[in-house]
Amino acid sequence: MYDKIKEQILLKIQSKKEEPFILAIDGRCASGKTTLAKELKEYLQADLFHLDDFFLRPEQKTKQRMMEAGGNIDYERFRFQVLEPIWRKERVYCRRYDCKKGQLEEKPSIISTGTKYIILEGAYSLHPYFSPSKYSIRIFLSVSFEEQKKRILKRNGEKQLERFVKEWIPKEEAYFDTFQIQSICDLVFETGL
Repeated sequence: MYDKIKEQILLKIQSKKEEPFILAIDGRCASGKTTLAKELKEYLQADLFHLDDFFLRPEQKTKQRMMEAGGNIDYERFRFQVLEPIWRKERVYCRRYDCKKGQLEEKPSIISTGTKYIILEGAYSLHPYFSPSKYSIRIFLSVSFEEQKKRILKRNGEKQLERFVKEWIPKEEAYFDTFQIQSICDLVFETGL
């Protein structure tokens, strides 16, 4: 499945000569964003940034912020610490957010190598706050709700599946709908077929 998707992405890459070359992979949870991003990272020798490393810290989770479409991601920190240095062609040094500990890691562990290719992976990577029109390629991965639940159950277990269905999937869908994310993408793929 990913070979055909990668083939289309690589054709699109060949038609563009930008540097840095920023490729964003947004889409539904369990649609294969991380798997695709890792394969492209290896092939392109790219730097890879996961939006999951930028969820809000507990003190940032105000009622108002959590009601925003796409508000559960620390989009300010991601733009300031990742995107702006990339746009200036500088190295990136920042700390991951550890969801289990509810805090940022002590030392920077997200470090760019200064490569030509940059991959941004995860739901919310096309948030309008990030100026996605500056990206070289915008990709959206989709999956049916039934297939999505099967994958989440296998990957995360039954307890987490319930949380995904009640909390995280509705937040993602609100973000996709509010900002019409699929409509701004260069490529859209259904991975559950």
